[in-house]
Amino acid sequence: MLPGGLWESETRHRSYAFKPLTGHLELAISEGATDRSNGVAATLPERVSRILAAAVSDVGGLPLTVERAQELSVADRQFLMRRLAALLGRDDVWLSASCGACEERFDLFVRQSELPNQEAGADYPFVDLENEHGRCRLRVPNGRDQTAIAGLADPQDARWTLAERCFVEGEGRWSSPQRHEEWLSAVDEALDAESPQVALTASTQCPECGADNDVALDPYLVLQAVFSRVIDDIHSLASAYHWSEREILSLPTERRRLYLELLDRGVTHDEAP
Repeated sequence: MLPGGLWESETRHRSYAFKPLTGHLELAISEGATDRSNGVAATLPERVSRILAAAVSDVGGLPLTVERAQELSVADRQFLMRRLAALLGRDDVWLSASCGACEERFDLFVRQSELPNQEAGADYPFVDLENEHGRCRLRVPNGRDQTAIAGLADPQDARWTLAERCFVEGEGRWSSPQRHEEWLSAVDEALDAESPQVALTASTQCPECGADNDVALDPYLVLQAVFSRVIDDIHSLASAYHWSEREILSLPTERRRLYLELLDRGVTHDEAP
């Protein structure tokens, strides 16, 4: 279940399913992870939307298009990217960090699928903010919001833009978004309290001095993977078995790897199953 869920037709959809892992899917993920789309540099949120649309078959029975991927909350998108890493055999990662106390480098092992997640509040995807100045309703930030602020160089401008995009309605002093720090801080606090969350840091002790350290956990580590091996696999299997590209890409990934293992062991075409 997604920690938040896709909100559509006044319904919260939380179940999800990935497509069967084949060469076709790996190639689609690889192409979605590239930095450019139609000759234009793609932002990180745009790349994530393309990858999720390629890899996830549905959310709550609804086909996950790029548009629906953009409507997912930030935490849901991060959650799915980590689950995708596990599907692709990239669940286990080693991270390197420097101790904040002694500055010695150390390594940390992380299994991404076991990282904790926090479910959204009961009123998701909406958040009600109420204090002595009035009341306003907000909605949880999503992938479309991430895309909108991705090109903003000023972090403070990005905070304001995000808060204004998440504003739904208000009463009293909060009847409309007002650019003052008090409102922005209240919005930040309300959204943080009610939004779904995935772990973005891991607490650990330095093996040298024992000091406590918080290590950043990138939810998009799978984007750093290189999938050019799919092309190499096609070349190897086509050369050995004379299969077409379509036939090779249609093989389940595990089956394709078994054939490649046979080739690595020197098994000939005639001896292969």
